[in-house]
Parts: sequence; C-alpha cells; structure tokens
Amino acid sequence: MSSSAPTPTPTPTPIVELREYALHPSQVVSYTNSTTEASALRKSLTPLRLFSMPETGGMLNIATHMYYFQGGFAERSIRRNGMGKSEEWKTYVKSVKPCMISQKSSIFVEAPLVKEFSEVPGLVAGNAESMLEVFTILTIPTPR
Repeated sequence: MSSSAPTPTPTPTPIVELREYALHPSQVVSYTNSTTEASALRKSLTPLRLFSMPETGGMLNIATHMYYFQGGFAERSIRRNGMGKSEEWKTYVKSVKPCMISQKSSIFVEAPLVKEFSEVPGLVAGNAESMLEVFTILTIPTPR
C-alpha cells in the first residue's frame, strides 16, 4: 500500500475589479447622492476599496469603483450572487440605473514576480529614477 499526502488546495489568485460607470452629466449629483447613501450597504456586500469621481485628467462624469477580492473569482461570484439576492441592493440599482450611459468592468490579477531586473526593459537595479519611472506609469495621478 502506498500512502500519498493529500493534494493541497490551491490558493486562489486575488483579483482587483475596476468598474467604471459613464453618467449623464445632469445625473452625476443624483448618482453620487444615492451611492453615498448606499455606501454602508455596498461595503457590507462587497470588498470596496475605492469610490471616486475624477474631475480632471481624462473622461469626466465617470464613477469609478475598485474592489479587491482576496479569494479571487470564486469570492467575486459569491459576493455578486449575494448582491443579486439583496432587496436593498436591487432598490439601489433601480435608483441609479437611469443615471448611467454605460458601464465597464476590468479584472486585474497580480503579475508574476520579476526575479531579475534584466527582465524589465529600462529597469536597472539600484537606480531609483528607473524605479520611480515604472511606478509613475503604473499609478493614477491624483489632483493636489
């Protein structure tokens, strides 16, 4: 008889979901007010990390929500299913849907760890300027 160790359960890959809602300019205040009022509900149903309404630097009247799902796609599915069962959530969605022109969802996963700086064009070990340049490309500037 051979005994084999149990197969370890793979650790889910965390994901970040960025949801963007293009709003009718005349409905931005209504959307913002409804979303602010429903913020506790949203936080109880989702792992919300960011809600913003950029005023400069690109498309305007875009409500941006960012969620971090530690449990990956499985957690996202469970939470989205829970949202669909919530009568409070359905009421909120019904109130903001007329404010929207379109919506977009993007899912991001963590990139594999770069072990060698030579694998990244333009990045040199010990060179702070090259590190800052990489981070500048990857971050969203915030108004000051």
